[in-house]
Amino acid sequence: MIAQPIVAGSSVIVNFPNEIFDLNNEYDPATLIFTPTQSGVYSICANVGLVPTNPAINHATELSIQVNGIAQVVSSNFYIGGLPLTRNSDSACTIVQLQPGDTVRVVFLVLYQELFKIQDKLQTLKQQGFLHRK
Repeated sequence: MIAQPIVAGSSVIVNFPNEIFDLNNEYDPATLIFTPTQSGVYSICANVGLVPTNPAINHATELSIQVNGIAQVVSSNFYIGGLPLTRNSDSACTIVQLQPGDTVRVVFLVLYQELFKIQDKLQTLKQQGFLHRK
């Protein structure tokens, strides 16, 4: 299992150790960047599992898919402390025109109050990167 700790007010580029779909092997797990080799319209989806260290306190998160450092889609979530987590994952999807050499990153941000671990699923949750050129 891979875990990426993150503290409130900071962000991380999400590591996807388990690629689901990458036809041309354009995702580089060493840099955590997807770089297309062909122009086209791409469908990009990301899902991350969340494990708060203290589920009793409020916390807010954002998951974004960025192309050349610019967010194409942002998923924002707020969790109320002390309540059972009914959704312990974040996901974001977009369809975007990409050119060869563009850089695509998935960034996770904890806005306040919480230390998180982002982890893939060997038990119940999995980070999934869907990178598909149409």
